[in-house]
Amino acid sequence: MELRFLKSQMTPHFIFNALNNIYSLVYTKDENAPQSVLKLSDMIRYVMVDCQVDEISLEKEVKYIDAYIDFQQMGMENKSNVIFEKNVKNYDYKIPPMILQPLVENSFKHSRLVNDPEGFVHFCLIQENNNLIFIARNSIKGMSVMITDPNKKTQSGIGLDNVKKRLDLYY
Repeated sequence: MELRFLKSQMTPHFIFNALNNIYSLVYTKDENAPQSVLKLSDMIRYVMVDCQVDEISLEKEVKYIDAYIDFQQMGMENKSNVIFEKNVKNYDYKIPPMILQPLVENSFKHSRLVNDPEGFVHFCLIQENNNLIFIARNSIKGMSVMITDPNKKTQSGIGLDNVKKRLDLYY
C-alpha cells in the first residue's frame, strides 16, 4: 500500500514540473511549444499505462529518460552540455518504474543549464550482471546525495525522499 502511495506521488510531481517547462516555452513563444505538448502526452501515457506494474524493463525506462531529456532540451541552445552514457548488458533487466526519473528531473532542475553557458547535466547508466549503477551529475558544485547511504542526513524534496522510500520497500 505504501509503495502504491509513493508511486502515485510521482505522476503529479512530474506533471507539475513538465507543465512549468511548457509554460516557459509558450511564454517565450518558442516554436517547440506544440511539439512539447505532444511529447508530454506520450510521456504521461507511459507513466499512466506502462508504469502500473511493480517492475519494468530497463529498456522502457531508458526510452522514457531519453524522451524526458529531449523534452528538457527543446528550449535549449547548447544541447551538447547534456550527456546520457549507457553501458547496459541486459536491457530486459527489471527495475521499479520511474525510480531513476526523480534523479534525472532534479539534475535538470538544479543545473542552471539554461542561464549558465558552463552548466551541464551528465548521466551514466551501468548495468552488468545483477547490478545497476546510475550516476547523475550537474554543474552545481558542493552538493552530493548518495541514495544508498541511510546514515547521511540530507535535505531533499519529495522526489528524492520518494526514491529512498521506494528503494527501501523494494530492496
